[in-house]
Amino acid sequence: MSINGRGLRIVTAFAAASFWVAGCATATRQVGAPADPIVQTLQYYPYQVKGYQNSYAKRRILVLMPVDAHQPVLAPGLTALPYQGNVAVGAVDDMTNQPVQELYAAPIGGLVQDGIAQSAREAGLIATVTPGSLYVPGQVVGADYVLQSRIVRCWVSRRPGPGGQSGPAWFNSAQFAIEVTVFKPPFSVPFWQGMSAADYYDPPIDSNTIDPEDETAIYDQPSEVLSVALTRAVAGIFNRTALFSLVNEDRMQSHQ
Repeated sequence: MSINGRGLRIVTAFAAASFWVAGCATATRQVGAPADPIVQTLQYYPYQVKGYQNSYAKRRILVLMPVDAHQPVLAPGLTALPYQGNVAVGAVDDMTNQPVQELYAAPIGGLVQDGIAQSAREAGLIATVTPGSLYVPGQVVGADYVLQSRIVRCWVSRRPGPGGQSGPAWFNSAQFAIEVTVFKPPFSVPFWQGMSAADYYDPPIDSNTIDPEDETAIYDQPSEVLSVALTRAVAGIFNRTALFSLVNEDRMQSHQ
């Protein structure tokens, strides 16, 4: 049976829409009603950030459960409400920068806690975790330091753009930020505190040598782009001179 021009266009449009839902880098979708939310998987990428491995003294650090205080970006078309127990972490925009699909992930506190502990081990520290989120001065914890944290930014935006012969390219931008306070038991005054944040763009926005028509995203899924920002922000807690110097020059061990 032959397929006429109209039938071929219908088949092609259906295939393109299916390809877009799969989240591929060169996808298209027709303008219409907002698509169903997508639940994505975030992760911490061990050893992706280099330069601080095994640089810290062998001290014990207890990583508390991070408090997730990040706020979804508010925009027309976004509910910013929990979805089936998942939290909002991003949105897919159309060519006019209007949201057409919301992105969700499982609650991120445990993931970030494990990522911080893993990053601490990469740095050379002896890390353990605990379900509690709040440091209690004077409480026996069996560690030299206690790390308390608060997630304040976790968002990825994805939009289509010009992409040459292979179809529209995806442009992704992700931001992750976490406020950190390190205590030295039994004292209540912070030993160190600061913020670690990272932005990641895919394709890189500074790739001036590449024709925008030919740019191709490195990652297929927006969750992967956000995971890179998450990894860099988490690793940035220990990959910094200030905390490194404080820990390595600290000669008074905790007795907690």
